[in-house]
Amino acid sequence: MARRRRPHGLKFVAVLPYLRARGPLAFGGLVMTPVSPDTAAELLPAGFAETARWYFSRYSDEYDRVESVTLLHRPSKPLFPAYWHSRCWERLSDTVTLLAAGSLTTVAGWFLPVGETFRLFVHGIQPDRQHIVVDSGSYVRRTDLRSGHFRLVRPPYTSQWEPSESDVRANHVLPGLSNALEASPHLADEWWRRLLRSSRLYVTACCNVDSMHYFDRIVLLAAAYEALLCPGKFGTSEFVRAVQASMGLEPGPEMGWVGRFAKELYVIRSKYSHGAEMADEDYRSPVFGEYFRTGRWLYGQALRELLRTRGYAGRLEYVPRESEFRHDRHVLEEEPMT
Repeated sequence: MARRRRPHGLKFVAVLPYLRARGPLAFGGLVMTPVSPDTAAELLPAGFAETARWYFSRYSDEYDRVESVTLLHRPSKPLFPAYWHSRCWERLSDTVTLLAAGSLTTVAGWFLPVGETFRLFVHGIQPDRQHIVVDSGSYVRRTDLRSGHFRLVRPPYTSQWEPSESDVRANHVLPGLSNALEASPHLADEWWRRLLRSSRLYVTACCNVDSMHYFDRIVLLAAAYEALLCPGKFGTSEFVRAVQASMGLEPGPEMGWVGRFAKELYVIRSKYSHGAEMADEDYRSPVFGEYFRTGRWLYGQALRELLRTRGYAGRLEYVPRESEFRHDRHVLEEEPMT
């Protein structure tokens, strides 16, 4: 079979088009820089200026207004590589997945990210040519050439989330995830595989898809807990003990709310997965509020505790006790857990 020739002068561009960073952000050895058509032209090698202006002018909102996008690169690697090794692509994808998972543990506020905010695009471009090479898809793989007046339009359901460096530092999970990535843990380690698998499930649960039912999200969220905390065979009691242990808690009456929440979450997951009829009001509790939202908040605490045990994050010094926990204060307002 004849070997396909690589297009002459091809360079690859990795972007997060729906994340609008405010200034350069560093995470896990990755640098994210906001770029516009004009600023991108200054970054690309000689001969790519017009291509860069054309390519980055293709990103717009639903009103056809050109938007800045976030460019990804590693300081130790070429800004625009001529070739993406499969391991480099995997590392880039894993980094974005963990960035998404950590960012999505924030559940309070108006302008929050959703799973689609972290959609990663890698395109091939050539000097002085107005077309891109697109290789995309996981279930159905496709490679094609797009040129002319194509647009990459930001979906209206992605929020106007514009993180800054201080937002990354203030998040109680992202610094630990960044430290873990920069330490380059062995990808064969079981805990690392569980972390990535869990993060992918968690990000999927937080996608802003109209057709995804609220209970679908709870099932995915419970699966994210299981992937992170419950290797091997388990049931309700094992799930409850794993969630409590993930918070660094010993079973006891004062911390019983964590175990009761985990049990109720798992029961909903099991009932819905096995076809039981669910009432609309089953998605929330008078004590815990919305199961999905409180579960996301608690998932963030479990992530940080896992990172602490590996030496990548500080300990949670305060966990609300049974008599103190209120979902409207700790979850909806995100009272700090330092």
